[in-house]
Amino acid sequence: MYLLRKAISLLKVAALFIILTSCAAGNAPLTKGANTLNAERPKDEACRTELKREVSTLNVGVEASAGDLAAMLNRMIPKELYKGSTKTKGLTADLLRTGPIAVSAADNFIHLTIPISMSLSYGMFETPAVATKLKFKMGARVAPDWKVNAEVYYVGLTDLLAENVGIGPISIKPRSIVEGIIQPVQRTLSELISRKLNEQFPLKAQVAKAWSSAQKPVLLDKNYNAWLTISPRR
Repeated sequence: MYLLRKAISLLKVAALFIILTSCAAGNAPLTKGANTLNAERPKDEACRTELKREVSTLNVGVEASAGDLAAMLNRMIPKELYKGSTKTKGLTADLLRTGPIAVSAADNFIHLTIPISMSLSYGMFETPAVATKLKFKMGARVAPDWKVNAEVYYVGLTDLLAENVGIGPISIKPRSIVEGIIQPVQRTLSELISRKLNEQFPLKAQVAKAWSSAQKPVLLDKNYNAWLTISPRR
């Protein structure tokens, strides 16, 4: 009987030892080769009541070939590009367009080449007309009122001009004369081209059409009668 009680006591101790080691193993972190995995309690996170609002982009395509632009520019840009004073006191310049404007597109710019003749006058003296070509590049931006603003930049000359030219009692540098009067030429070209572009490509009308189309419901699933409705605000 004593032996039986002792055996029962040993069994109780062994069972208690197994329970205690199991609890210890359950609270221990998972290691390689272990048989148990305890998940941590999820972190508290606020419930999202709405999706993040992001600004969408609407692209309105306007296409024109270099030939179309060249034809438009040749019709609208006048023969007389500039006639007036220069930075040299008493000296005047006369710039005339002598042929068709060449148009090409590269590096996100429209490139213009305008053949001209330039003659200079100083009192009773006048130089013979000198032929050369002016090079410009043109970009465009859209203003808040949906008007296209052309931005024309002078690039240089295609032909080298004489370093110095004598006219009466003075000696001048033709290249510096051209660069000195190019600002009003640039401004005139920008204004003319902007006006014509807005006549040819009325962006506001195109955007209004796209704005109206964007608000029409779109059928997503006929079986479930599911529709998508977009409500643009601005």
